[in-house]
Amino acid sequence: MNAQQIELKKELLEMLRKQGAFWSYDPNKLDLLSDEIIMEKGLIHTELEDMDLLFSVYPKKELKRIWRERLVSHPDRYGILNLILAAKVFRVKNVLSYLKRYGKH
Repeated sequence: MNAQQIELKKELLEMLRKQGAFWSYDPNKLDLLSDEIIMEKGLIHTELEDMDLLFSVYPKKELKRIWRERLVSHPDRYGILNLILAAKVFRVKNVLSYLKRYGKH
């Protein structure tokens, strides 16, 4: 990560902290969270208009992998969010068939 990305990551962490994304984590140790946890929480808690910040810190390919592994696989919990992320953020064609293919049956 370059210096600009490090600063953006700090901004992202602060935004997510204010939104309560890390309620179950020690607030004094947020800088120790793995990138995977930050990406997952970012996908769940970031408003669409703020997604640029998330994508400025992490590559789209990695965010899509985390989304597919951690959110799409839980359609009962993240069904509506997955539809929005698929259509608006990741621009998936044939959203419903994509979610069915990668979601748990």
